[in-house]
Amino acid sequence: MAELTTIETGSSTKLINEEWLIPSSDTPLRQGDLLIRRNPKTGALGGICLVITADCDISQHKFGTHLAALRVISFEDYIRNVWAEKKLSNIFNKEFKKIQDQINKWNTVRAAEAIALSPEVVQRWLRTNTAKEICEELSIPSSDSGRVANNLENFQKAMQAIDKANTDDNLEKLAAFCAITQAGKTHQEHLDIYIKNAHSAELPEDIFLLTTLPQIENGPAIILFREFVSVQEKDIFYRASDATSDSVFLRIGKLDATIQYAVSQAFGSLFSRIGLPSAYEKHRAMAIEASANKPWTK
Repeated sequence: MAELTTIETGSSTKLINEEWLIPSSDTPLRQGDLLIRRNPKTGALGGICLVITADCDISQHKFGTHLAALRVISFEDYIRNVWAEKKLSNIFNKEFKKIQDQINKWNTVRAAEAIALSPEVVQRWLRTNTAKEICEELSIPSSDSGRVANNLENFQKAMQAIDKANTDDNLEKLAAFCAITQAGKTHQEHLDIYIKNAHSAELPEDIFLLTTLPQIENGPAIILFREFVSVQEKDIFYRASDATSDSVFLRIGKLDATIQYAVSQAFGSLFSRIGLPSAYEKHRAMAIEASANKPWTK
């Protein structure tokens, strides 16, 4: 992450983007305040969060021992870790399902009364046995074993690429997995494709994008509605000179009222939604499909 650029100001200053302002050090803490942890010597950031506790609770000290805040990360970190993790999970599950179905197919051929192997059993088998051993255990005939073994080996290599990746970067793991399971493109080509896809994808409901952050040259930032940070009021400081430890928080700015309201509304809407029964969702899909298949006339 970028280093902190310290700005001392005696009054609230609204910047051109109008997404946030920098309050004076004597302005009381309120919802929408942006806090950071940083090394006071180097300025290196250790984390960013946004106070989400309601103003009425803060002013009356009705928040218990800790304030609630939401974790904030750079847009690049969001793509590399949060977005890429979900994408990798979806692609992994899709490719794994093909392998699981193939193994269960031959297991049924071997013994018609055989119970379908669970995902956990299949994954454990793939991690502990060679493709040749699995084919032999399934009694796959020689006319098919070569093709099946090749498919199994390919997926095993893809699993190993994720396991052995010397990085926490999920985007790199995604590219490594796809470079093996989706032949024809290199690791870098897959990396470029997914970076482009991430930038063009519609943002999900559980995040909020800020185009900039006050006093930090870090590019766009993402507020993560599902990741909470617990902050003690005594650990929050309002002047850089007072935040002398990387274990405390320094307020660097406050969201503009309109943006703050939009964030609060989106956050509240996400957690106030009613979960619908799976039966209803199934019937809804069937109703839509039936409507699409019927003759349409004026």
